[in-house]
Amino acid sequence: MGRRWLWVLAAGALALVAAMAAMPGSREPGGQEGPRLVQLRRDPVHEEGDRRAQEEHAQQVVEQINGVERAWVAVVDRTAYVGVELGPGVDQERAERIERTVTEQIVSRVDKIDQAFASTDPGVAGRIREISRELAAGRPESDYRAELEELAGRMKARMHQ
Repeated sequence: MGRRWLWVLAAGALALVAAMAAMPGSREPGGQEGPRLVQLRRDPVHEEGDRRAQEEHAQQVVEQINGVERAWVAVVDRTAYVGVELGPGVDQERAERIERTVTEQIVSRVDKIDQAFASTDPGVAGRIREISRELAAGRPESDYRAELEELAGRMKARMHQ
C-alpha cells in the first residue's frame, strides 16, 4: 500500500505541474515587457474617424504591458500619443524598454494607427492625460496638433539618446 500511495502522489504532482504550465502567462519569463494577459486572437477593426475607440483600444493594449500602471492616449491624424504611468520599482532602463514596447504594440495592434509616441516622463504623461480628456470632452483635434507634434519631437529625441 505504501508504494501505491507514492505513485498516486507522484501522478497528482505531475498533473498539477501540467495544469500550471497550461495557464495563461505561465510561460512568460519574469521582467519581460510582454502582455500580462493572453493576447486576443484578433484586435477590433475601427471605423474611419472613430478616434475614441482607437484611444480606448490603445489604452487597453498599453495597460496589459508589464510595468505599466496606467496609460492615457490621444489619437490625432492616425498617430497615437501615449502617456504612461509606471508601476513601483521600474528603473530607467526598463522604462525606456517599456516606451519602445508601447509604440510597437500600438502600431501593430491598433487599427488605422500609423505611428505612436510614448513617454514615461511624468510631465509629458500628465499633459497627454489632459489632452486626451479634453479631446474626449469634444475639443477639436486642431487645438492640440502643434503641441502634440512638439511633444512627439521630444519623445523621439529621448528614445534615440
